Amino acid sequence: MMKVCNENTKKAKEARPQGTEAPIKYATKRFRHVAVETLVITRYIDADKTFYEAAEHYMDWVRAVNDQLLSWLSEPESVQAWLLKAQENAKSFMGEFMTLVIEHKKAIETIL
Repeated sequence: MMKVCNENTKKAKEARPQGTEAPIKYATKRFRHVAVETLVITRYIDADKTFYEAAEHYMDWVRAVNDQLLSWLSEPESVQAWLLKAQENAKSFMGEFMTLVIEHKKAIETIL
């Protein structure tokens, strides 16, 4: 799970334009979400509602970005504008979810 989150964060940094005047770059990779989706569906970690709400929010954002990336070639300006608008919120909930994953990982490690 942490590996997927880290890879997705790295991809976000690579693809994200740095301002409205930044040259348009085209993303060639998509965010991976299957691990988070499996977690949300099966709830295989004994975690509270806050954890799963953060996971769902993260998963929804990853899917939304992947959907937007499908339109990048035909509508680069609107996709870039959407990404610029969405990036600040994304930092917040990506960080929140990653923090919760790390906390649960540490708790599981102490049990094992």
